[in-house]
Amino acid sequence: MSNDIAGPEHSDDRDRSDALTSAAHSGDVDGVSGSEQRAADTSYSPSSEREMDASQTEQRDDDDLREDGIDPSRVVAAPGTGGADDAGDVEPEPGDLNLPWQSEEDRQG
Repeated sequence: MSNDIAGPEHSDDRDRSDALTSAAHSGDVDGVSGSEQRAADTSYSPSSEREMDASQTEQRDDDDLREDGIDPSRVVAAPGTGGADDAGDVEPEPGDLNLPWQSEEDRQG
């Protein structure tokens, strides 16, 4: 597979995205069509890859977690270490969950 295939110029994508975003957030009564809004919402964002890379390489240490009220021993997987939609896994206290089908005994742990 060759890596010498040219992609779109950065400015092409940025200009289109900026124009759609500007139209979507303008004070114009007509606004934008659904397809234009969808294009603005799903346009490529160069910062997304940088943010994902940072979340995967710059993990928070235990002191940072404690500062936010998170017990580090309960963190199973840190956010950003899995797939694109990974929010991380933190085991909640048994009483913090309210599942209607769960018995009171199961809720207490």
